[in-house]
Amino acid sequence: MGLFRIEHVNFEQIFSVKDFDTAHTNEWEDAGRLQEEAWQRRYEYEAGLVAEVIQQNPHIKNVLELGSGPGVLSQKIQEHFPDLNYHLVDKPFAEKYFRENGFKGTFFVKDLSNGFDTEGLLDKYDLVITNDFIEHVFNPHAIIQTVHNLTDENSIFFISNPNWRMAH
Repeated sequence: MGLFRIEHVNFEQIFSVKDFDTAHTNEWEDAGRLQEEAWQRRYEYEAGLVAEVIQQNPHIKNVLELGSGPGVLSQKIQEHFPDLNYHLVDKPFAEKYFRENGFKGTFFVKDLSNGFDTEGLLDKYDLVITNDFIEHVFNPHAIIQTVHNLTDENSIFFISNPNWRMAH
């Protein structure tokens, strides 16, 4: 257990955030990997962890998933909790896959590379999920600050990051 301090850095002063993450621009263009058994098992496991949180906290009704990709995790969670008001946020290519597969929930396209605007989102969420996402952004502090503004003392912030030994 350790204590970590996250400092605010304005990366736009260093280089343009608009040029960030171009390697992932069309990440979901060919999303066949999501159908692979290993990925399905991974999403089942992660959905199980989130399901435990929801079962232990029956007040959870409004869920926000940041960096959701096309929404595979959200679909597995909603299989068990179909009445959730589930919002997903990611890039346009992820939304395309989400729509083409008829996934449930409400998808918002937003640039998450250095914080994000909250237009269209709820004022408060009961559960916020960042699953293997926060390590991909320039300014995690800005994301966490925005999440803080979208939650209250009864909200839960579920953060999952990959083990550094994993190929991710």
